[in-house]
Amino acid sequence: GYYLGDMLSKKLDTPVGLLDTPLGGTMMCCWIDEGQMTSEANKEYLEKFRKLEAEFDYQKVKADYDKKLADFDAKHKGKKLTDKEAAARKQIVRFKPNSLSPWRPQETPCYMYNGTIAPIAGYTARGFAWYQGEADAPFPRRISFADTFKTLITAWRSYWGKPNMPFYFFQLPSFETRSVWAEVRQAQADVAKSLKNVGMICIVDTGTQHDIHPRDKRPVAKRLFESVMRHTYADKSFKPDFPEMKSVKFDGKRAVVGFKTFGAHLKAQGENAPVEVLVNGKWQNAQAKIVSRNQIEVNADGEITGVRYAWKSWAKPEVWLFNENGLPAVPFQTQKQN
Repeated sequence: GYYLGDMLSKKLDTPVGLLDTPLGGTMMCCWIDEGQMTSEANKEYLEKFRKLEAEFDYQKVKADYDKKLADFDAKHKGKKLTDKEAAARKQIVRFKPNSLSPWRPQETPCYMYNGTIAPIAGYTARGFAWYQGEADAPFPRRISFADTFKTLITAWRSYWGKPNMPFYFFQLPSFETRSVWAEVRQAQADVAKSLKNVGMICIVDTGTQHDIHPRDKRPVAKRLFESVMRHTYADKSFKPDFPEMKSVKFDGKRAVVGFKTFGAHLKAQGENAPVEVLVNGKWQNAQAKIVSRNQIEVNADGEITGVRYAWKSWAKPEVWLFNENGLPAVPFQTQKQN
């Protein structure tokens, strides 16, 4: 956010204000009001919370927490904590009780909406910049990811009274995790295509394998800035759009994938393409090459019935397909329709 504001201010030659309301590790349902919790998944989650809320005894939970922390500190008094012990204490503190909720703010429905969005709703703003998704990647929340994300975007626009207010967001970067981030990226891409004036910033070629807070923020912000300049400020000198899978022609042991390239031809970086094909019901690695400005060809030893690219959480080392402007192709998965 800071880098976006800095770049916009310099380019537009005007002060740029940012309303910054983040909290790490939040779920999307924390950021919408109760009236928007209408999907089956969100209603079920809200009902579970209300039941626990009715039974919540803050004083008892707080007393238990205080005792647990005091016992830990007494046991380790006067000595330097090992890394393992420090991590154990940090875990205790992480779950310090909250008098307003039986759950942490990051998991409490409507919590962040009530605390940070409702007070500023309607404040003059040009658009939204959203970076989130990790907390909704685990199963089963991943199943309803697209529905909840649509709800959030529509809800935020309604709070400002602008149904097509620009909403930019980052697709998840690369990261080593047990969650299936490839499916989340697909859900994010589907939402971007289904709503007007929603811009997705692909950053699958960025990230740190074991750090969920990667440090390469300036390049990521630059992509957002360029997209904002092109699509909100209509500056055609910027070319911010990422190659997107458009079509696939299956032809036996060969498949040709066509891309929407927005005028910038495809370009390979590196030798090993993270392309997989579905053969006899199993995904396997395949050979791929660029065959035209907007097509790649994939070959396998058997009949190909599906193709996918960069379909893994930690994909960064293998990201291969870009455009001539250095922007990565959006990961995808597609299968032959019977």
